[in-house]
Amino acid sequence: MSSTTFSLGGILLFAFLFWTCDKENNVVNGLAVPFDTLKVLPRTAVLAVGQSMVVQVKGGTKPYSFSSPSASLYQILASTDSSILLSPLDSGLIVIRVSDNSSPVQHDSVLISAFFAGPVLITEDVFPLVVGHSIRYSGFLRDQAADTNITSTGLLYQASWTVTANSVSTPFGPAHIVRDSTFVPTGIPSPPGVWVASDFSFQRPSPTGTENFRLLYNFGRFYRTFSIQRPDSMRWILAAKLDAGIGISWTAFDSTWTASVGGTLTPVRLEIVGVFEGQETLLLSSQTFNAYKLTLSQRIYLGGSATPIFADSIASVWLAPNVGPVKMILHSDGENYGHYREFVSKNF
Repeated sequence: MSSTTFSLGGILLFAFLFWTCDKENNVVNGLAVPFDTLKVLPRTAVLAVGQSMVVQVKGGTKPYSFSSPSASLYQILASTDSSILLSPLDSGLIVIRVSDNSSPVQHDSVLISAFFAGPVLITEDVFPLVVGHSIRYSGFLRDQAADTNITSTGLLYQASWTVTANSVSTPFGPAHIVRDSTFVPTGIPSPPGVWVASDFSFQRPSPTGTENFRLLYNFGRFYRTFSIQRPDSMRWILAAKLDAGIGISWTAFDSTWTASVGGTLTPVRLEIVGVFEGQETLLLSSQTFNAYKLTLSQRIYLGGSATPIFADSIASVWLAPNVGPVKMILHSDGENYGHYREFVSKNF
C-alpha cells in the first residue's frame, strides 16, 4: 500500500492546476459563464483510511453518473440516486467526478486526501487488579461439544471474579491472583448446585495501569490430544497487548513440539493470536459500559505447513475501563464446559 500523504493546501493547489476552474465563482479560463447549477458537496476533504464520508450531489438533472481515475483507492459502502457513502482503502488523492443528464452536460468533482491514521491505542486501564475488587456475573454453562449456552443452567448459574493478591510468588513467577468462584448447577434436586473455585494468575508490572498483561494458561487439552510429554501444563500467554491498537492482532503464544501423528513423528505447532476487535457499548444490569472486546484464538499446524488443520476461538472478553471484565464467553474445548457471563454488580 502507498505511504504517500497530502496536505490540504496541496489538494487545493492540485485542484487549481488540474481543473483550471473555480466553480464557486464560475470562472473558466478567466471568462465568466452562466452559473453551473450542479454541485458536489463537499468539494474537498481529508479522510483517514477506514473512515467513511458522504458525497452529496445537488442541482443539475438526474440521473447522475460518477467516474473516478482513482477508483482503486476507495470502496462505496452505500448509495442513493444523489449520494454515495465511501471509505478509503489506501492513502492517496481520490478524485470523483460527477456528471448530470442535462444538455449540455454539467460536471463537478470532489477531491479527497486519504491517509493512514495509524492504530487506535488503548490508553485506559481495562483491568485494574486492585485487591478486594470483586465483580459478580449471571450466565450459563456452555455445552462441552456444541459450545452453545445450556439455557436450563441460567436459573441457578452465578459467578464472581475477585482480586485476592498482588505480586505473590508462584512456581511460575510473580503473579496477581484472581479467584474465580462459580455456582454450577448439578442437575439433581439436592444439592441443586455447588460452588467451584479456581485461581487465575496474571502478570503485569503494576496491578493497575495501561501495561500489557499475561495470563497463565492451561495447555492440558492440547498436550493430551497429541500425547506430548511435558513437565507441566501451564504456560504464560500474552493475553492483552494494549499497545498493539484496536484491530491489530498479535502473537500471544507460538511453540512447536514433536509428536506421533498416525505413527509418524511430526512437528506440531500451536499458535495463539489475540486482537482487540473494537469498542462496544453494553447495557448490563442497568449500567452502561464502553468496553473493549478482546478475542483469543488458537491454530494448530502439522508438519511445518502454513495452513492450520484446526482453528477456533478460545475466549472473548469485554473489558470496561476502570472496571475489568463485564462480559465474557469462555469457550468449551470438548472436555470441559464453557461459560457465558454478564455483569451483575461490583463492590467498587
